[in-house]
Amino acid sequence: MLIPQVPFFGLDSKQIDLKWVEKGYGLEANIFDGTSLFDNSYTKRFSEVLSFVQTLNPSLLTLHFPTDNADYLNDEFIKKQLYEFINLAIKYNASGITVHANQFMNVAEFQNYNLLDNRKRIIEFFNMLDEEIKGTDIWIGVENLPIIGNLGDDFDPIFIYPEDFTDLVN
Repeated sequence: MLIPQVPFFGLDSKQIDLKWVEKGYGLEANIFDGTSLFDNSYTKRFSEVLSFVQTLNPSLLTLHFPTDNADYLNDEFIKKQLYEFINLAIKYNASGITVHANQFMNVAEFQNYNLLDNRKRIIEFFNMLDEEIKGTDIWIGVENLPIIGNLGDDFDPIFIYPEDFTDLVN
């Protein structure tokens, strides 16, 4: 069954257009910039918005973890925030969470980047995360983000082509 979803900034419930929810559309609460995670009021604000969303009883609710400034693989604080994100998803009955590899770099940085080893590290992390969420109703969706920005000079190289996901799904 197809359920259209309307994205909104997860820290601003005013972005939710109630008419779409009334028509049966789902909602995706997006937090795109990881700097939001450092704000002392972040968890409280996000919880308040998700609590409001719960009262709307949308047909589907998913959360989108930040992409920018959100390297959960190499930053322990961000990793803890990802786990908090999962806990909020469970608490507020979200169906799942979308994440990206979040290994952004420009073309020059990519020249010295060990893509295969870093892809392996990400896949190992996701396998561990998958084990930890077993027994919950939450799914984690891994989304690619091959080229970002208007100049096309920076990207997240971990998952670009379908075959890049092979080891993740096997």
